[in-house]
Amino acid sequence: MNPKRILMISTMTLSITIIGGLWNEEARAKASHGQPENFEAQSVQVAAKDEFLQVLGASSDEDVYNSLLEGKSLADIADKNNEDVKHIINLQIAELTKQLDSRFANGSISPTEYQLQKQEFADIIKKSVFGEANTYPTV
Repeated sequence: MNPKRILMISTMTLSITIIGGLWNEEARAKASHGQPENFEAQSVQVAAKDEFLQVLGASSDEDVYNSLLEGKSLADIADKNNEDVKHIINLQIAELTKQLDSRFANGSISPTEYQLQKQEFADIIKKSVFGEANTYPTV
């Protein structure tokens, strides 16, 4: 499979994962008869979804999804919409850091794993956002 295609699919998966987590909270809130389990957490997640679209300058999730399917990178989408790509990189680093912090706090990863994963975020996200080919060594 083409390395660029793999990277594009990885970027799309990362975007969908972040957005999917936001939708999951909304669905759980609606399932509890319209009474969100934690209204503040739900509001923060909805704001994060809106921030993702705003930082890209995209009007909807579908626009982002379709652009990624067409082979565009998140940097291409931001550039097309006259947005600064640094903002999407920083947003994704912040989101992944929150997830990593949560995994570390609940004991599912060791301090060493935490530090190693955190050190890799910026490089992985930059490559993903710009649609660069995966350069990880093969074993």
